[in-house]
Amino acid sequence: MASLIRVLPFIMLLFFVSGEATAFPRHLPAAPPDLDLIDAETSLERLIVAPPGLVDDYMSFLRILVICREEQGKDCLDAIEWFLAYYDDSPVRDDLLLYKLYILARMIEKNNYDLTGSREGLLSSFFSSYREYASRYPEDRRAKLLHGEVLESTGRKRQALRVYRRLLLSGDRYYFLLRQHLPEIPLKVTEIISLAGDLARERYFEEAETLLLNLLEKKPATRMREIYRGLGEIYFRKKLYLKAARYLFRGNDRYRTAVSFFRAAHYEEFEKTLASFGRVKSEDTCRLHLLRGLKRRRAGDFEGALRIFRHLYRSGYPCREDALWHIAWAEYLSGNYLSASSNFLNLSRMYNNPRYYYWYERTREKMGQRPVYTRLLKDEHPASFYSVMVILRNGDGKMEIPGDWVAFSMEGDRIRLVKKDPALQRVLERADLLSRSGLYPFGLRELLGVEPEDGELRVSLCFGLLSIGAYDEAIRCARDLPEQRRAEGLLYPLGYREVVLEEAGRYGVDPALILAVIREESRFMKDAFSGAGAVGLMQLMPKTAKRIARESGLSLRLTGREDLTVPESNILLGTHYLRLLLDEFGSIPPAVAAYNAGEKRVRAWLDAFNYEGTDEFIEDIPFRETKYYVMRVMRSYLIYRELMGIRSRPPF
Repeated sequence: MASLIRVLPFIMLLFFVSGEATAFPRHLPAAPPDLDLIDAETSLERLIVAPPGLVDDYMSFLRILVICREEQGKDCLDAIEWFLAYYDDSPVRDDLLLYKLYILARMIEKNNYDLTGSREGLLSSFFSSYREYASRYPEDRRAKLLHGEVLESTGRKRQALRVYRRLLLSGDRYYFLLRQHLPEIPLKVTEIISLAGDLARERYFEEAETLLLNLLEKKPATRMREIYRGLGEIYFRKKLYLKAARYLFRGNDRYRTAVSFFRAAHYEEFEKTLASFGRVKSEDTCRLHLLRGLKRRRAGDFEGALRIFRHLYRSGYPCREDALWHIAWAEYLSGNYLSASSNFLNLSRMYNNPRYYYWYERTREKMGQRPVYTRLLKDEHPASFYSVMVILRNGDGKMEIPGDWVAFSMEGDRIRLVKKDPALQRVLERADLLSRSGLYPFGLRELLGVEPEDGELRVSLCFGLLSIGAYDEAIRCARDLPEQRRAEGLLYPLGYREVVLEEAGRYGVDPALILAVIREESRFMKDAFSGAGAVGLMQLMPKTAKRIARESGLSLRLTGREDLTVPESNILLGTHYLRLLLDEFGSIPPAVAAYNAGEKRVRAWLDAFNYEGTDEFIEDIPFRETKYYVMRVMRSYLIYRELMGIRSRPPF
């Protein structure tokens, strides 16, 4: 059990970011190391002003933490037992039950029998407490790991391995903590393949690759294709497209093989793979033929591209809508506006998509006719991205917000109640006080623990989340509201407003743009981490952040990615980067695209075709993720401008 004390803090600190405790795992108690980082004395001083009975359980909870930090033995465990019995319905009861498990495990590791007088008594106390905790939280893998370590330390290796087996197969960080046990745990071939897939989805590509390559050496006859496909997907996600194609071909995944050859720019092999489908008219073959057409169109061969798109449209392939769109778009870009307008109109009539209606009107405008955007702005699609395009092109920058949506500012507001309800009001008051006392995660959990069915009460809950700074949860809460009760201030909160305004003024960047980027990048979660490695509110890559700080002479100490979770530093660097991109590209959409995909790619996209409007550039962005990212940011940008009362013309 020597590794127990080393392993537990690592596992439990997965949910902690230095500086301030972040939100605990949803619906699970706090990890003991999180509790140890709470400034219990300071929080107690702040809670003393609370009305009698409002937060008595939290005050007792904090006093117990103070006791347990001084001596993790009998006095600590007695205090926890008293709390568990006296506050049976407190939200922090189970936090202390998990804390008790942790302390008992430490005592077992140190052979400390002060509590029971014998090892058997200490073990009995641990296992009975574990059964109680597991009955309440059977999914909590932190406790399972603790259980396995105790079993292993007491000579019950076979039982411990059964616990480790389940944890290993979860495919996340527990795999790395327990992989030394892999030789002792028999896994089925299907389980190894599934585990490798889980690891790859978490971007642990090397570990997933090792598992599958080792399995490949054993040549399991009935699973070879799955192994090849698994390796192919790993190399595809690592952007090793040629290597991916070779493995996917062996795995008999012809569609992904063709896409990999296309991504690798091995177009001859792509054509051969596509030809192997023969005359099959499936979704896959249709997508591959569309890729053929797109390649020709982006190379300037509009006639060749149109032949491919028209063949798909007329020959019974199951992608007629996409084929017709590409026909119309290629005609528009090549200047054949009369035919393009007819096709855009047909698309709009058949599918009622604002995208088609917008480009129909834009094509009419190209032909010297006056466009009519009524359907986009007022009638059918008032909140679509294409209505944003109309506003930006008109130049007034005004986004019409429906009158029954309430604009809400954080200034001077704490908790906004729409309807009085004693139970909910108590929860809101507790959450507010806990958050202001340095116990934000507990305040958040108080609010997440209620599910009011009444619509007005749910609005109150959403504003309660907003008032404690749980911006991402407020957005999620508002999305679940009926449309007539949604508030723009909930869906588009003015988080970190003072910092945003300060940096906006420093660098001459529209504060509404900064807020829009933060909302779409992180939903205002300061400790957000992406699978690609981006960090913080504005999702900066550590290398990019260091480069910006170095080249711009900013005196910021960036020793690790945790430094980028500090809102002030993150917003400063992100805003400075936006300023650099705006200076280079001259308008917001390409700057935002470069923020997402990189400057080099956007330069290449702009150089590849002489777009006559920024809307054309956005529509033609090759990367789907970047295109929709730009669309989301631009929509959020206009809404923030309206909420903040900004009337200057945006640089579109």
